[in-house]
Amino acid sequence: FHGLRRIILNNAVQDPSYICEYIGYSLFRDAGVPAPRIGYAMLTINEESYGLYEQVEAISKDFLKRWYSKTGGNLYEGPGDVMQWDELDLDSNQEREDRSDLRHLAEAIEEANDDDPWELLADFVDVDNFTRFIALEQLINHWDGYTQTNNYRMYNNPETMKFEFFPHGADQLFEDLGGNIFREQGGILSRALVQTDSGKRRYGRMMYQLLEQVWDESTIKNRIA
Repeated sequence: FHGLRRIILNNAVQDPSYICEYIGYSLFRDAGVPAPRIGYAMLTINEESYGLYEQVEAISKDFLKRWYSKTGGNLYEGPGDVMQWDELDLDSNQEREDRSDLRHLAEAIEEANDDDPWELLADFVDVDNFTRFIALEQLINHWDGYTQTNNYRMYNNPETMKFEFFPHGADQLFEDLGGNIFREQGGILSRALVQTDSGKRRYGRMMYQLLEQVWDESTIKNRIA
């Protein structure tokens, strides 16, 4: 249907504004972090109107093709943290059920130096992507994302053999206008970023970069309008 093989209709029961995902995901895309496109649809079934729905782009191979040259990597989905490598939902390659990539990441986390974990973790995680992802989660107050190890996706990019993260379930954003961008982190990787000296330096630099290059209030207001 118009080039899409899957359509997700969200009734926005947790977002009375109907625009949290539209605004939030657009900021991730502006920053170069993969995120779904959002449209809108008036839903009618058997001539009965069900009202306005958000039309959310499905995270499928079609989605991955728009962002990656190779789409054969493992795609995982929260809830749960990366240390529960044998429990996270595997959304691709289910026929192989090969989770060795995620297991190797969990093992690297256990071996990493507490003071500078990214010296080792950079071999398994795209640090630039992850820092952008976490900084944006904090800016838009996505409290239900990887911050709480609930709504998020991670893809093992076959070109780099490193994990990249992108958002999911971002329908409850901007709820705390005074939200702390150094809030306590539930995810072990985001703790390694926000709560270590080396990670904080990366995080701080990225936050300034996003505020200068992505967080444009006039653009956001125009999208809302």
